[in-house]
Amino acid sequence: MVIALAVLLRAACPRAMRVLAAPFGVRQDESNEVQPDVLVARYADLADRCLPVAPPLAVEVISPYSRLRDRELKKAFYERWGVPRYWLVDPDRTAPSLTVHARTDAGTFERRAQIEGTDGYDADEPFPVRGVPDELVAGLRP
Repeated sequence: MVIALAVLLRAACPRAMRVLAAPFGVRQDESNEVQPDVLVARYADLADRCLPVAPPLAVEVISPYSRLRDRELKKAFYERWGVPRYWLVDPDRTAPSLTVHARTDAGTFERRAQIEGTDGYDADEPFPVRGVPDELVAGLRP
């Protein structure tokens, strides 16, 4: 699932940006680091072992063990740090979904889309790309 998502984003990613998969830390300071499942960074912002600034896009793929952390804790971290876009992917084989959060002028996340199954989401930020939950989990089914 993470690989499918990274491949989808990489295919649409402009040259000035890079798609990275975990483990690659987003480090606000020495005490605060998270590792998104997939992130989009500007080449100019990358350090050797981490991204020291808010990425244009952070993506988490929910697992049975990360549901609360991804939906609440990491979302709150990304929101406080000023991440413009946060995607949450639920790879449930029977009802896969993509939830898209975008930063508002007030500095909080607003849910912009909740896409399920064969419905597609046409993102415009950080670059144009189309995501379809069913296609992202296609390899998880027989």
